[in-house]
Amino acid sequence: MNRMLFLISLMGLTAALSYARAGNSPYMPVGPQSTTQGQPRMILVQNDKPATPQVPAKIDQPQQQPNNVTSDAFSQVAPSGTELPGGYNPGMLGDSLIYNVNARLSSGSSSLYVPYPWFGAFKITDNESPRPQDRVYLNYNSFARVANEINGPGAPNFHVNRETFGIEKAFLDGAVSFGVRLPLIQLNGADINQSKYGDTTFIGKVALYDDCKTGNLISAGLAVTTPTGPDVTFSDGSSHNPTLIQPFVGGILAADDLYFQGFSSFVFPTDSVFATVWFLDVGVGYVFRNSDRDGLITGIAPTIEGHWTVPTGRTGSRGESSVPDLFVATGGVHVLAGRNSDLTIGMALPMTGPRPYATEWIIQLNVGF
Repeated sequence: MNRMLFLISLMGLTAALSYARAGNSPYMPVGPQSTTQGQPRMILVQNDKPATPQVPAKIDQPQQQPNNVTSDAFSQVAPSGTELPGGYNPGMLGDSLIYNVNARLSSGSSSLYVPYPWFGAFKITDNESPRPQDRVYLNYNSFARVANEINGPGAPNFHVNRETFGIEKAFLDGAVSFGVRLPLIQLNGADINQSKYGDTTFIGKVALYDDCKTGNLISAGLAVTTPTGPDVTFSDGSSHNPTLIQPFVGGILAADDLYFQGFSSFVFPTDSVFATVWFLDVGVGYVFRNSDRDGLITGIAPTIEGHWTVPTGRTGSRGESSVPDLFVATGGVHVLAGRNSDLTIGMALPMTGPRPYATEWIIQLNVGF
């Protein structure tokens, strides 16, 4: 199954690249011997001396503008702040709470097998578009009945709330962006009431191919989650707080107001206790546009997403941590404001078990600049 998902991901990215390249319009170069009327310039010769060039009569026709745009993929990067589909796409909703750990959540407490919350918004799909953008944003994620199915009947329920403050800044006409995510996390349940700052995630992203006309795009980058949050104390008393290295590729395939987007990424923890993971995330949305482009609400875009989590390679040691084969379905709606801002409400449901949580409610606010 793991190989099949990997092949699906690879084939999807290859198809996106092929479709994007096929969507390019060929541009005819304007040669130095051309005129605005599209005819060769005529120069008369008399007595071996050039005569005054003959100026053709003016014809009431729209003048053809020189087209200096080339078909080079790297020269087609859309500037930040343009309208859908050419330069802006709502971020994906994502899902989280992947790593299960056998841990003591507070000093002196007994150990429980729970999804570890302090990694924060480490997955690349958490409110992220494959397109480099200029924006500030706020995410709110609320996870209900955390770890109930993992520990079996009668196990205590936990509730996790997370607020993530983020910024992304694009450079080189929108070809490259750098961003940072700052999470605040609250964990409640089983006589535990904690509020802590989680791990900080830094993201670099580059558009490898960007078709300004169609909105098709392929990007790649790296997300690094640094151990700024608390350590996790396992049942054997050892403490761990790894850095997560997450290379990724992403893509957008646009067809007028219908768009597909997604990411494929691998997570490599620097601590062998934690498993390496492959994520495959795909989504589809449709933009219903407001005819008044200058209004407060410029469009509404419902979306659905599928998220696969597949442990691969190193699977962790001593049984203190694990990652399940998991599929999560996510749905929501983006309310677009202006050219490059949106408010999003969504919900995620784990479809395979044991489920790390029962439901996740998602609110995202992005403000472009």
